[in-house]
Amino acid sequence: MRKERKVKGKPVFIHSLFRSGSTYFFTVFRRADGFWCYQESLHEMAFFSKNNIDELQKDFGEEASLILRHPSVGDGYFYELAEVWSEWKNVITDVMIYDSYFSEKGNDERSLPYFKALINSAKARPVFQECRTSGRINIIKEGVGGYHIYLWRNPWDQWWSYKATPYFDVANQLIIHSSNAPKSVCTLINELELMKSEGNDLKKNIDFYTGHPLTSEESYLVFYLLWCLALRSGLNASHLMINIDKLSNSSEYKNEVINAMKNDADIMGIDFSDCRIPQARYDQRDIAFFSTLEDRVHRLLLQDD
Repeated sequence: MRKERKVKGKPVFIHSLFRSGSTYFFTVFRRADGFWCYQESLHEMAFFSKNNIDELQKDFGEEASLILRHPSVGDGYFYELAEVWSEWKNVITDVMIYDSYFSEKGNDERSLPYFKALINSAKARPVFQECRTSGRINIIKEGVGGYHIYLWRNPWDQWWSYKATPYFDVANQLIIHSSNAPKSVCTLINELELMKSEGNDLKKNIDFYTGHPLTSEESYLVFYLLWCLALRSGLNASHLMINIDKLSNSSEYKNEVINAMKNDADIMGIDFSDCRIPQARYDQRDIAFFSTLEDRVHRLLLQDD
């Protein structure tokens, strides 16, 4: 049994998109003293496991970790969530996970009761590593307080990392078809004539988008639009922006980030000395592919201003 300290401070949220080094950040906080770390508490597996907590770990063993190229997470991905299962099992709903992604000021944020339950039941200072909250940072900050970090990565390497499994394109389709999507997202859906799953059953929606994969061009357009929107949300609402590429390359930047977290939020004992994220080289063909699609996304984003 892990040693736990019932010492709390304001919660820490690490918001990001998938494949940005977020699991590494989770391990960094988990191995530090005094934190209770929730890894992707808004993962659909939490909802699917609300009536049977044994289901939560079923698809997240060593094999999955190798496929996803994740660092060792020690006690497993969802140890902390499972430990306080009784406190949240009757609170979580499916609409919290993807359909509420674009909740912002003026919209109801349906996941706030869930986060409050997890904060109240945490056995040390709660830390949330979340990949499904980048469109709702501000309203979560207003609803439960806390210190909010936005973690980001260069989009080319991040998108290539999405190709580790079809899951991430499926998740992105669930996000773009969610409620309150901005005009740029709706326009892209119409221009690409992307099919939408009908109905409100999350499992059926996941199966539908799994059976309707995106082309490479569609995949990058959807990803990059979400990347830009998430970056804008992070800039507008987070307390600290962290670039994982720079964190991997610069000792000076590591110290800057550590000092910022220490001074701004009393976050102590964090060690980034083993931060290493892959960074690729690209040729002119890659540049042409990415740049053409990015220009199209930039024109769409002007519709939201």
